[in-house]
Amino acid sequence: LGHDDSEVFLLPYNALVNFINHGNSAGDNAKANVKLRWSESFNRAELIDLDVKELLESSFGLIMELVALRDLEEGEELFLDYGSQWEEAWEQHMDDWTPLPNSESYQSAEELIHLEKNIRTEEEQQMKPYPENIQTACMFYHTEDTDYDIRPLTADELKEENFEGPANLYRANWTKPNHDCLRYCK
Repeated sequence: LGHDDSEVFLLPYNALVNFINHGNSAGDNAKANVKLRWSESFNRAELIDLDVKELLESSFGLIMELVALRDLEEGEELFLDYGSQWEEAWEQHMDDWTPLPNSESYQSAEELIHLEKNIRTEEEQQMKPYPENIQTACMFYHTEDTDYDIRPLTADELKEENFEGPANLYRANWTKPNHDCLRYCK
């Protein structure tokens, strides 16, 4: 949330805000059923008047609350008025938007997950490649109890991987089983 008279931009974040959509709060099509406000219980009021540098140097204390504008039904979708600037920017985006090249072959990751429960092997990907918009990646969380040797890839390994360009790639070889993280994949 921003304000023309402020250098501060507040970005509400938690799992809930991902499920709140825009809805006007005025007019015949008014849909907003929640609003954001400064917390009446947890804010340190002196933080509101600080400039950006002072605010960054201060500790925790600016909290916003999501407040229902009326009684809500269980499971009812939440709508927040994002403001007229957001709505105008969205309309402009929709007017200017054009599909990407090859978008007719687009497949969402969600669709793919429902169709296939496992990541395809390298051989499977050669026979049946993923659509251009799908990429696979594996995540590795380094923890103190993770035992592995790490070293830069050699020139031969880079050639074997068909990698071109500046090389800053490393290979990790686990020295004992660690089932707490995902590993290398293509």
